[in-house]
Amino acid sequence: MVNNSPIFTGLGRTAILDVQITQACQLNCAMCINSKAVKGHVDFIALKRFLESSLSFKHMTIPGIAIGGGEPLLFKEAVFDLIEFAKSRGIYTSLNTNGLLLAPEDVQRIAPKLDMLHLPIDASMEDVQAVMRDVGHLLPHNLWIAKLFSESGFKGTIKIATVVSSVNAHSVVGIAKLLENIRVDIWRLYQFRPHGMGASVFDSYGISEQLFSTVVEDVKRVAPRGCIVAPNYTERYVDKVFVLPSGDLAIGNSAPLSMNICAFDEAMFIKQHEAHLRRLELYIRERLACYGKMP
Repeated sequence: MVNNSPIFTGLGRTAILDVQITQACQLNCAMCINSKAVKGHVDFIALKRFLESSLSFKHMTIPGIAIGGGEPLLFKEAVFDLIEFAKSRGIYTSLNTNGLLLAPEDVQRIAPKLDMLHLPIDASMEDVQAVMRDVGHLLPHNLWIAKLFSESGFKGTIKIATVVSSVNAHSVVGIAKLLENIRVDIWRLYQFRPHGMGASVFDSYGISEQLFSTVVEDVKRVAPRGCIVAPNYTERYVDKVFVLPSGDLAIGNSAPLSMNICAFDEAMFIKQHEAHLRRLELYIRERLACYGKMP
């Protein structure tokens, strides 16, 4: 678990990398924060070389990676190999997937290697789930996958992610009953944000902070015992360090930096972005202090 790992250098320069494996996805969610404009996928060999070299950085630390997309499991074998590589190097690893490409044999393979599994469930009814994420059967499938992980002896964190919009606000609280017999460590509630493809549906999906807060409080009252309810009113992208499918680095919503994982200069990166790294480490510390783990 990340809260038990010596992830800080004491230098205030810590970055858990958000690795965008691809922007491609088999779903066509109207609210997606990606634009799907970028083609291709990350160079897995180059990424592993970069992570290997990061273990020898002198002035900053990369203690973990968050694998996402698009849908990273469109490249399932390469992603599983990356998870196993990271585990062998002591690098904390989370997987953010829509879940539909996971099968029972996959759970057996990656459960011993993964630190956090992130699955979306946005509604207690399949018809509402279909409006949110393109297909309604995602709801029973992800409940099944979460149950398989919880029954496998998985020692990592199971996180359910719910995007709350005006479309599904009425169907969020009911998710709690569906989670009663499943071990869920964190239930993360995200206020809908009009970014990427989601910008075009703001009029129909947008939700006020007041209504979002009401949903959050209702969920806290009914959430399964032991489950952390972690609301996210405004996503903290400003200081996150991303690896794009091209291998280029980016911070927050900014344009890609003139630096790639294939030609990374630690000293130059720190010189140009130390303020971001210090804020990011503070953010990580705050999360650990508040929740005891990374939500």
